[in-house]
Amino acid sequence: AGPPLPKPMTPAKITKERKSLVKEIKKKLTPVKFYEHFDEVSREVKFVAERFPLEVAELVLGLGCDPKAAGMLSRTFHGTQAEEALNLAPGDLQGSVWQKGGAQPGRRFGAQKPRRLGSIPLSIESMTLNYTVKSQRMVGSIICRNNGSTRKRVRGDSDEEDSSDVDFLRLIRGF
Repeated sequence: AGPPLPKPMTPAKITKERKSLVKEIKKKLTPVKFYEHFDEVSREVKFVAERFPLEVAELVLGLGCDPKAAGMLSRTFHGTQAEEALNLAPGDLQGSVWQKGGAQPGRRFGAQKPRRLGSIPLSIESMTLNYTVKSQRMVGSIICRNNGSTRKRVRGDSDEEDSSDVDFLRLIRGF
């Protein structure tokens, strides 16, 4: 009668494969340096997932295909579409933020060494995925950018007004 048909994938297996793709993306994002303020630029990271099942690729790409007819599946996502395709929550992708080194105008005398300022959530600007059916290989590129402020909190910082300002206002208003 012919070769046995493969069993359909369970939802747990599909989730595991998606997580492996996200893990590969995070691994490639780790050494990339993101900068703040005027030096902030988008960064492109390329990744590859070998032996990626066709069923999961169809779900991630949002495309159905006939394995005999299509040799390659491609799709480009923008913004939140990419996060939905990878099942990412906002803030799941993190990047390291750095301050550039070298001589900088308006700074101290001499050159400074670059220094790491911390981690910051990244926003996805676009993501392109290409899936080759025959080799079961998912190749893609993702373009990310800093998403938010990197200023570290210093001792004494608060989200409220300064207490001395509040006391002064109470004194003036008489309550």
